[in-house]
Amino acid sequence: MIALTGDFVSFNRSEAAPCVDTLAGLKARYGIFACLGNHDTFSGSASILTQRFAEKGIQMLRNDAATIAVGNSKIAVLGVDDLVVGRPDLQRAISLAQAADVHILLSHRPEIFPKAAKEGMDLVLSGHYHGGQIKFLPEPDSLSIARLLTPYAEGLFRLPRPARIAAGDQKVGSLFVGRGVGITAVPIRINCPPQIAHLTLKNI
Repeated sequence: MIALTGDFVSFNRSEAAPCVDTLAGLKARYGIFACLGNHDTFSGSASILTQRFAEKGIQMLRNDAATIAVGNSKIAVLGVDDLVVGRPDLQRAISLAQAADVHILLSHRPEIFPKAAKEGMDLVLSGHYHGGQIKFLPEPDSLSIARLLTPYAEGLFRLPRPARIAAGDQKVGSLFVGRGVGITAVPIRINCPPQIAHLTLKNI
């Protein structure tokens, strides 16, 4: 499965078509799913991105959910609009999700993680901060502007899931914040190279 977590354009709607045409070359056995980022929304590109992605077989999840069958298991993939400039509705996405063994949420901004963990999400996939883009050192927790804005600048984070614990499931919820491949504002990256993450889900 391929997850695309938003900001497909920078500031201009004209960037939407070339981006979609490029990403349409991706192939994934269990499908390609996306959510919108803040740049996609405030640039007025949300509708055209949603439409063009659909034409290429890529499902844009806007407060929506889809289900993937993997062997005898089911994975629910949920997506919400950008938390600040969009109209996010996690509860709607949850209500549309079918019963599944694993629940994965796509949210451009990672700050949804505490709420998502509380609602029982197994994994949240996010981006937005480009890992800080400019850091003093290459380590994930190195100081950057992003570190001053969020506790979730990049990397893997875990939180308990009260809803699941009450049901006897002691597993924690996870958040992975990727650095992405683009840049914003200053067109450079220092100690923070572009990233396409390869995550493996294991039943433990």
